[in-house]
Amino acid sequence: MVVDLHTHSVFSDGHVWPRIRVGEAIRDGLDAMAGTEHLG
Repeated sequence: MVVDLHTHSVFSDGHVWPRIRVGEAIRDGLDAMAGTEHLG
């Protein structure tokens, strides 16, 4: 199982929207991913 449990989007210090990040995960063949944001 291939997973990425540490990703960010434009809602913290990432550079892409969550929908794009999910598309990248699908493209890269990930089985699961977690969106982890810095809040505050």
